[in-house]
Amino acid sequence: MKSQDKKIKILHVTQSYGGVQTYILNIILNSDKQKYEFAILCPESELSRICTERGIKVYCVNIKRSPHFLDIISLMRIIAVVIKYNPDILHVHSAKAGVLGRIASFVTRKKVIFTPNAFSYLGFTGFKRLLFRNIERSLRYLTDVLLAVSDSEKARAINELNYRTENIKVIFNAIDCESYNKIRDYRIINTVGMMGRLIHQKNPEMFINIALKMHAEYPQLKFLLLGEGYQDFLREDIFSIIAKHKSEDFIKILKWGHYNIENFYNEVDVFLLTSRFEGLSFALLEAMGNGIPSIATNVDGNKDVIESGVNGFLVEENDLNDVVEKLSLLIRNQNLREEIGVAARKRINELFNIKTNIKNIDNLYYYICSNKIH
Repeated sequence: MKSQDKKIKILHVTQSYGGVQTYILNIILNSDKQKYEFAILCPESELSRICTERGIKVYCVNIKRSPHFLDIISLMRIIAVVIKYNPDILHVHSAKAGVLGRIASFVTRKKVIFTPNAFSYLGFTGFKRLLFRNIERSLRYLTDVLLAVSDSEKARAINELNYRTENIKVIFNAIDCESYNKIRDYRIINTVGMMGRLIHQKNPEMFINIALKMHAEYPQLKFLLLGEGYQDFLREDIFSIIAKHKSEDFIKILKWGHYNIENFYNEVDVFLLTSRFEGLSFALLEAMGNGIPSIATNVDGNKDVIESGVNGFLVEENDLNDVVEKLSLLIRNQNLREEIGVAARKRINELFNIKTNIKNIDNLYYYICSNKIH
């Protein structure tokens, strides 16, 4: 361990947006600045801009999302940055950066934490899923600590990737609960909302199909999807479906950065999350922290937060009939909306509070640098 007057240096390596960006910023902005110095290695992005504005050292390296022949160049640049910055720990995030960052840590003999925030192989089927799962399984030998963001993510790492329990720590994603203590009005229900990028993982098609199915019986309902603007691989498909059904009047796609998030949560009366897979969704935590009754797919992360029928509802992927049933139940029953919303807020305050969880991450950094993990 270094002398007490010298800060522990952490280099975060990522190529991701959305929840991963939120996760990293939560750590950087809330950790003990007397003990830790942070730097970021990522492509030029909103994350690099925010960190630069706050005086955090940024190294911009273009990391391709999919396998690419330029990956070897990216790896060399990451290694060069690690040698130059000389961190005590590499904290690497998600798929490609997780692979390249762990290889770089091995080459430079640095300790490494890997946070998957949903294992990337879950986004594939067939041969590709098997291939990427085996790659991830082999990389466990280069991982000092796998930092899972939910118990279900830990279970998957053990059962599918053969990680040893002692190499896994679980620290839940968390939010600033003090920001979500406003009283909600459960008497009216006009708007159903979801937050998520227009990508395969978030399954926006399911959200649109739910809106179309509900409209005939509840024509007063509006459906808001906040998520357009970053890596919109399904944007054309989503807007095509909306146009085909002439549903622009009741389905709105909102752009990141062009719509105030606080206003979004104030406007939404029921929150949907239709993801095919998750680590632990910040959007779900924020919605529940706001006291919004939520319906989410029964996948990793979501099932760690929601106790179905108590503080929200879990449904199976693409089971539109079940979603319609649960949503109709909430629409018709004000008391149920309030009971679910109050229980949701209580659950978030108890287990997903950033003040507690950031301290746990701080302690993990210190634990690793104390040479208790080799």
